Amino acid sequence: MKRLLSLSWRQKFGLLIAATLIGLVLVALAALRGLDQVSESYEDRSSANRYQNASLTLWGEWLRVETLSNDLEAAEVDQYQQQLDALENQAAQLVAQAGAISDEGIQATATEIREQVSAYVALRRQWLEQRQALGLNPSSGIHGELTKAMDEGLRQISISIMNDDIELAMTTYSDYLNNFTPESAEQTHQAIDGMEETITNMDWGDNDLGLAVKAFAGAFERAEDQINAIIGTEQQLASLGSELEAVIERQNQSLETGLVASTTARAEQARDASAWLVIIVSGVVLVVLVVTLTQASRTLVGRLKDAATLLSRVAAGDLSERLQIGRNPNDEFNALGGASNQMVDDVSGVIREVLDGNRDLARLQDELQQLVRQMSSNSEQVEAQTEQAAAAVQEISHTASDIAKLTNTVNQSTQQASEAASHGATVVRSNGEIMQDLSGKIRQTHEQVKSLSKTGEKVNTIVDTINGLAEQTNLLALNAAIEAARAGEAGRGFSVVADEVRSLAEKTVSATAGIADIVDALNRETREIGALMEQGLQQANSGEESAGEAVVVIEKITQSIQSLASDMEQVVSSVEGISTTTEEIAQKVEHIHGSALESRTIRGHLEDHTRALGDCSESLNQASSGFRLA
Repeated sequence: MKRLLSLSWRQKFGLLIAATLIGLVLVALAALRGLDQVSESYEDRSSANRYQNASLTLWGEWLRVETLSNDLEAAEVDQYQQQLDALENQAAQLVAQAGAISDEGIQATATEIREQVSAYVALRRQWLEQRQALGLNPSSGIHGELTKAMDEGLRQISISIMNDDIELAMTTYSDYLNNFTPESAEQTHQAIDGMEETITNMDWGDNDLGLAVKAFAGAFERAEDQINAIIGTEQQLASLGSELEAVIERQNQSLETGLVASTTARAEQARDASAWLVIIVSGVVLVVLVVTLTQASRTLVGRLKDAATLLSRVAAGDLSERLQIGRNPNDEFNALGGASNQMVDDVSGVIREVLDGNRDLARLQDELQQLVRQMSSNSEQVEAQTEQAAAAVQEISHTASDIAKLTNTVNQSTQQASEAASHGATVVRSNGEIMQDLSGKIRQTHEQVKSLSKTGEKVNTIVDTINGLAEQTNLLALNAAIEAARAGEAGRGFSVVADEVRSLAEKTVSATAGIADIVDALNRETREIGALMEQGLQQANSGEESAGEAVVVIEKITQSIQSLASDMEQVVSSVEGISTTTEEIAQKVEHIHGSALESRTIRGHLEDHTRALGDCSESLNQASSGFRLA
């Protein structure tokens, strides 16, 4: 205890700071321990949440596969395969994340989900092969065979007595392949039965038409078998998808009510325990600090009051008192007391020396007399320089009058130039508006040219129609000739072919009339383009006239500027005279300024010395009457 009392206040406060740091370390350790417990609890909760998110991601991947399956096209097959691979990979990741959770039920559910996903992906690959065999577009698989049989067989060798059945088959078979509707299949079968009955009645089984009907019927039968297989696979997929959805939903509910809830509760308990531990340790450290600081403050305040009392007496002029110094040589307040006593002794000596300052007053009075005489001499010089400066200012006044007259002349010339420039701006603005109108006309001409181009495209379309009709006419004529030759007298039943030929001839006449109308439209648009071009030329001529007026105005502006330049030369000459006079004034003013500075300096010294004399006198009076020396 004695050793502690012999320490300096710096050492005591060092010990106090060390104790404070130890307390803070204890608080930090308590907080870190609590944070570790909370971190572990939240890590378990985070693992459960990550597993739950992985489960939801797996469900999202499954939904994307289902969405892509609804409208799968041939160009999306690779993407579809990648999506199936991604679904399997997500299931494997789900099992891996379940391994990080110490819950056997979750791990078993994850394994079950992966097995169901594997079975689902296998079925989806089987379904994809079936859809590819059927054909994902009208040009692939069985769908392509049906399209080929329809386009290259039935449509090319069409007979009017079978047109209704062909049109029905063409409409319904495509709908059946795309939507799998039984009604469309039944209608397609009716159309095929109608065509086969006609082939049988007409004994056309061995010709091109009979072979085409047979090929279409066989392809449609294979397509129907393939569609039935696809429907069966889709039913299995729907059942497996429902089971997978139920398992994932059951698992998520189990996570929310079981693992996630328990980890959340543990995290909250760890957080509360950590908070209480930090509060208790902090309270103990705070109590120790408050007690220590209170005791130290009482001691310090007492010592400071003693020092303040001594300084107050010194300030009042009493230099007879001294501070009591303790035995501890390391105590800063003992050192402060010794220094204060020494200060009082030094101040007493200084006051004694101040009384000797009266001797300087005589010397200061001599200096003041010399400065006053020097100031008088400088004042005479200032007056002489001021008279010379007045004469120079009068000369500047005459020069300024000449400058004012010339400035009026320059102002008039400037006004003329401004008016000419304003007129030129008006003319140029008119030219801008005319050129803008001309640009609009040219733009309209461009639109008409585009319309003319579209009319040419219509002519080409009609020409193509005429060519197609001519080909059809030739084909029907050839069929009619072949059938008439084979049937003999029975060839009169081919009057239908003749009707088709006449119908095609009427279409040809209609197309020719359309060509005539389009040509007339082209002529009218060409005339409109010519009229617009004439208007553009007129606007260009008007622009040229406005440009001529602008040239005249610019010439006027040039003349005004030349007049202004002549006047400015005279202004420059006058300014040179002013400059010469100004230089003389500047020299005189410099002399005046030098004298004034010197006078100001002397006056400043005089004031300083006067003030110093007054201060010395007052200080000496106060010192001699206010202090009490030991």
